Amino acid sequence: VRRETLGAFLELAGHKQQSIQVINQILGERRYPLSMEEIFHFLVKYEEIVLNRLRDEFFRRAENGYITFAQVEDFAFDLGFTPLPHSLQEVLEEAVKCTGLAQNFDVPAHMMPVSRPVFERFSSLLVDRDGFSKSEARALHLAFRRFDRDDSGTIDVDEVPPIICWLGFCTDPTIVGRATADSGLSKGA
Repeated sequence: VRRETLGAFLELAGHKQQSIQVINQILGERRYPLSMEEIFHFLVKYEEIVLNRLRDEFFRRAENGYITFAQVEDFAFDLGFTPLPHSLQEVLEEAVKCTGLAQNFDVPAHMMPVSRPVFERFSSLLVDRDGFSKSEARALHLAFRRFDRDDSGTIDVDEVPPIICWLGFCTDPTIVGRATADSGLSKGA
């Protein structure tokens, strides 16, 4: 694999926004093809650096060991995701449950203090699910299974509009057509 294609591997690993600085830090001046083992080590190192930077940024922004929900939204954007506030709230609640820490969900989301352990779990959940909450990921999985009629593990571009409609999103044929064209999908793909 050539260095220029690493962006595609990073995107598959959940990094929509990529740091050229981190890529260069890991690879240095290497310009030759990378083996699969080298790509794996590159991805592990990339995620380690990104999470360390987020941790450092958490401590820079934290007051008394906590950040605000608005800052959590900023971090989600820094990770390359733009989830809706209710999705962030759901992921945040899941992170709290995973850490076993007490959290007051009666406080409005925009005022909820977020600790470092909760933030770290929140970040990993967001990356693991490409920015989706657990319920959104489940809905997407169910939609895929429902519309993958031949169990091939793929969805044809013609099957995308019914999935979008089933999920309750925009069904304007012009917008759906533009979205599928922008994604690089083609007939029979």
